[in-house]
Amino acid sequence: EAGGGGLDVGADGGSGAMIGVKICLECLKLITEDCTDSDFNAKISTSRRNDILLGLNEMSSCILPPIFELLSTQYGQVNAAKSTLQQMNAYLASNGRNPSQMTPEEQVQYQQQIDKRDVAGAIVADVLGTLEKFCQSMPLDWMFNLDNQQKGIDFISALLHLLQEDTANIQVLSVACLQQLSMRKLEQDQWFRIIS
Repeated sequence: EAGGGGLDVGADGGSGAMIGVKICLECLKLITEDCTDSDFNAKISTSRRNDILLGLNEMSSCILPPIFELLSTQYGQVNAAKSTLQQMNAYLASNGRNPSQMTPEEQVQYQQQIDKRDVAGAIVADVLGTLEKFCQSMPLDWMFNLDNQQKGIDFISALLHLLQEDTANIQVLSVACLQQLSMRKLEQDQWFRIIS
C-alpha cells in the first residue's frame, strides 16, 4: 500500500489490484460529490455532510500523498511503455520493417507494452477524475499546500505536466482539473501557479 492508503497497484499491476484502486478512487470521488455538490446534497443531512467533510479534511494528509504517488508511478508506467514502443518501432524501421511485419514473438511483446500503457493510462485517468472533484469542491489547500510541495507532492505542477499526455485523454482530464480550480476564488499566488 502506498503510504498505507490502500492505493498500491502492486508490482504486476494485476486486475485485482486495479479493481481495488478504481473502487477506492471512485469512493473518494463520490463522497466528495455527495457532500459538496448541490445536486446530491439532499441525500445526506447537513450535519452529517459537515462531519464527513471535517473528517476528510483532517485525513487529507493521509489521502493526498498516496494519490499523488499513484498518479506519479502510473504516469511513469505510461511513459516507460511509450518509450519501449518507440524503441521497438525504431528497431523495426532500422531493419526496414513496420509493425505489421513483426514476428509472432515480437507481436506479443509489442502488445504487452500497449496493454501496459493503456492500463496505466486508465488509472491516471481515474486519479484525475477524483482530483477534478477535489479541485471543484475541497479546500484549495488540498492542491496548493506549500508543506506538501516541500515534500515533493505538487499537484499543480503534475496537472500542468500532464497537459502534454494524450494517452487515455489524460490531457483533457488535466484541463478539467485546472478549469475547476480556475473557476474558484484564488489568491494571486495560486492563480500565477496555474498560469505559469
